[in-house]
Amino acid sequence: MQKIKLLFLIDSLNAGGAQQQLFELVKGLDKLRYDITIISWYPGNFYEELCVITGVEWWEVKRKSRYDFSPLIKAFKIIRSQKINIIHAYLDSACFYGAVCKLFFRRIIFIATERSSFKNLTRLQKIHKPVSHFLADMTIANSYAGAKYLAQLGVNERKIKIIRNGIDTGRLNPSHDQMEDFRKNASFPHNKRIILMVGRITRLKNQLLVLDAYTNSSAKDNFILLFVGNSDTEYGVIINNFIGKNDLSKNVYILNASNSISLYYSVSEVVLLFSDFEGSPNVVLEAMATSRPVISSDVGDVKYFVDDSFGWILPVRDHNALIETFNLIACMSTKELMDRGALAYQKFERLQLSTSTMVSHHVNLYSELTSALV
Repeated sequence: MQKIKLLFLIDSLNAGGAQQQLFELVKGLDKLRYDITIISWYPGNFYEELCVITGVEWWEVKRKSRYDFSPLIKAFKIIRSQKINIIHAYLDSACFYGAVCKLFFRRIIFIATERSSFKNLTRLQKIHKPVSHFLADMTIANSYAGAKYLAQLGVNERKIKIIRNGIDTGRLNPSHDQMEDFRKNASFPHNKRIILMVGRITRLKNQLLVLDAYTNSSAKDNFILLFVGNSDTEYGVIINNFIGKNDLSKNVYILNASNSISLYYSVSEVVLLFSDFEGSPNVVLEAMATSRPVISSDVGDVKYFVDDSFGWILPVRDHNALIETFNLIACMSTKELMDRGALAYQKFERLQLSTSTMVSHHVNLYSELTSALV
């Protein structure tokens, strides 16, 4: 059987939801059936394990500016030399590059992705985003909200496929010894309960609103806030200034993203997401997979995953609703929250959101699209 040659395009292999799903997909694909090449253009090797998997080749082509098309030139060379069958692009700039490749190599299959719900677009995005999806043979949305957004952009529903994120539960189950070592070496106090927020420190995630709500709630008396995510420079400075101005250094901790994410879930009692928009947020699924109750803004497909038995869904940017929810959980015991977490895990199991399911859906799509090439 002739191998299918796959070229993945993504802005970086830094920590992030799209990167995590690409990692799980590449790891799960049968290397006897697929030859895999990855091109990225921003520094980042959070998923450096990809570099040593047999049958996977990774090129980091550093882009000097927005108008530096070195990654696109590299993609052209690889398409010609390796006779690529499928380009699969993650995130907007990658989808644009994939669309340009499709224009020049008409027989190649181009799969775009949409990982968000509706959002306001810049002038440039208003042009290249609809065009990228128009030229795609198929666009994969990871949520109903993303599929709806694509329809609003004018994408034919026959060219939209929903494939939900997959979560590797094995990666999220640390051993007892790992947990004990982590608690012993952690910089935050051991006697405090923890509200965990995972994600880049950026305006989209609204950490500043979260900090203000936390400061004005009773949760600050018995919970600490633990932010795990790399910082956007300007917004990160604003966050740090707020922490200093309000004397929160013993209440709020910011840690860079690391491969020890399971340990952060293991020490938390509640997981929080307060974004402006999302599609199918990994953090919500990871919280459920690790038996943690969820507080989330009403974005993307959160209502598909979270229900009242174990979570709280709040209007986007509703500061007062978040204060009220913080006050509510401050009155709840650890056992009450863990009981809710058990219900979250039951829902996760019912939804069948494993990485193997996610990979099999991609394999089926690849087979369907390449059958015409045989």
